[in-house]
Amino acid sequence: MNIVPVKWAKNQKRIDETLPYNDDHVTAAPRPSLRVMQEQRAREAAKAVEEYAANGRATEAKTERLRALRLAREAANDPSEKLQTSR
Repeated sequence: MNIVPVKWAKNQKRIDETLPYNDDHVTAAPRPSLRVMQEQRAREAAKAVEEYAANGRATEAKTERLRALRLAREAANDPSEKLQTSR
């Protein structure tokens, strides 16, 4: 069990001193306004939606290409060798 003397505990930094927005106005970075933060979030959200849609379009294109390849392969094979499935 480690016991820290009181004089050492006073010299250690508090957790909130390591945060970027503390009470020390000299070293603290200025916080952006609420409007700027909302606009930035809106831009990031629009970008995320566009990326999601692009990934969906890419997946659909790959699926169509693979389906066409599968159908061509099945058409090239002998129909008697095809597995017949009932639906």
